[in-house]
Amino acid sequence: MEMENDLPNALRLVLLEERAALLSGRISDAGALSGRKQDLAERLAGLRVTDPDMLRQLHQEAQRNEALFAAALKGLQAARTRLEDIRRVVGHLDTYTSQGCRRDLIGKTATFERRA
Repeated sequence: MEMENDLPNALRLVLLEERAALLSGRISDAGALSGRKQDLAERLAGLRVTDPDMLRQLHQEAQRNEALFAAALKGLQAARTRLEDIRRVVGHLDTYTSQGCRRDLIGKTATFERRA
């Protein structure tokens, strides 16, 4: 019976640690907890649990963390897209000619002819 109580508490602590890591932006720390979390969840699944409220709470905490992971991933993807946009724009100044053709003013290097 004691082991049955220790596993849910241990899993809850891991979920709380994961949440704290996600909220503070330490995504790699949160990811590092996945092995422990999975091990505890698998061990808990093998037990006959008599407290459905405790399971519901653990499920809610896991869902909350899943939403935080999804938000973090979305933020990372947005940052990556923004950095790609910045890299693409650096060194370019696109303008249009009077005929409507696009022209890059900065991307071309100026050549100078030296005369003696």
